[in-house]
Amino acid sequence: MVTQLKVQVVTDTVWNESAESLSAEKLKAHVTKALNLFCRQFPSVGIVLREEKLIWNSPEIPFFGNFPNDTVKELVAKSDPREIIEGLWATAKMLNLQSSMLSREEEITDHLVRRYSHPQRKRVYLRGLLGGFLALADGKNFIEKIRRDLEERFPCGSCEFVFGFTGRCITATRIYENYGKSMLGAQHLVCRVPPVGVMENLWKVVLHEFGHLLKAEHETKLPSIMHLSFGEATTRFDPKNQERIQRYLASLNPTQ
Repeated sequence: MVTQLKVQVVTDTVWNESAESLSAEKLKAHVTKALNLFCRQFPSVGIVLREEKLIWNSPEIPFFGNFPNDTVKELVAKSDPREIIEGLWATAKMLNLQSSMLSREEEITDHLVRRYSHPQRKRVYLRGLLGGFLALADGKNFIEKIRRDLEERFPCGSCEFVFGFTGRCITATRIYENYGKSMLGAQHLVCRVPPVGVMENLWKVVLHEFGHLLKAEHETKLPSIMHLSFGEATTRFDPKNQERIQRYLASLNPTQ
């Protein structure tokens, strides 16, 4: 017997510059690719992607307000990178942020100024810099707030899972938890749309976080889509997580 699962996609009204170039068709293609790869590994599962378009207005980020939309556009126009970067350090100190980065302020400032001064990379590095300061300010807590907001506003109803996509709170690393948030056995996941340089990995983030919804856990030793970093080449679930997912799927369809 095939276990039928229905997925609803919800898109945020707040996009970063990467997301602005991500059309509805491209977003659907990423989600479809992730779900198709899942179904190839678990042929007893059929997944229906609902066509209804739902729009979500996620809560604001307390540190940078409408970051990255307004902040990037405002700061990228400034001519003195050191002024911008030192201003961000001052903000971090004012907020009493605790980080090893603060003890290396001068070294990191010089490094960032050199990178920021590269005219063709100015916007990219500034986005990464702001993402780093945002992580200091709110860290992993903010994306969990976003996930809970999605859960409250969009109960599953007639579908089993809700996938929310937002342009808020970008970071510059290749760690899954910086781009997605879900809970083991839950029904909602949130994905941040990655910066342009890692945009092609969005479908990996979807597949990884979907695994968490089906009780898959992080794997650090074996090749697995559940590895902490999407630098891993494999798109498959490791044997232990395959077993976890199969058990969870069986609990959804006890007559199987």
